[in-house]
Amino acid sequence: MDDPERITEMLAALEDDHERLGELGGRILRAIGANDVTMAANALIELQRAQAAHFRFEEGLMEEAGFPGRGAHAESHDRLVAALDAINAALGLGRISSLSQDLGDFIEESLKHISELDECFRGFLNDLLG
Repeated sequence: MDDPERITEMLAALEDDHERLGELGGRILRAIGANDVTMAANALIELQRAQAAHFRFEEGLMEEAGFPGRGAHAESHDRLVAALDAINAALGLGRISSLSQDLGDFIEESLKHISELDECFRGFLNDLLG
């Protein structure tokens, strides 16, 4: 890939996605803090949809760019999806009080993913820019 404009667009789109995912995570935390199961469930569904779209987009970019770490990165995506599915299942059972730890673990894993794996991909894209 040797189109600097396309690479710059990729980087900006990834950053926008991460901000959106963070905002949705914050909404879930506020809903749990307010003990509002409906608000938490709605925000969680929105987060799951946004996360799935982001992961598809990001994995497509990795393939397009020829990123060699794509496999391990996609495996991390799968783990994050499974964790969010488990949180959604607990919420569906009305166990909102038990979600704080699970959600905290998910957020910690998400931040680790962003700081390590996404940063590696970002660096790869920046290296392509020269």
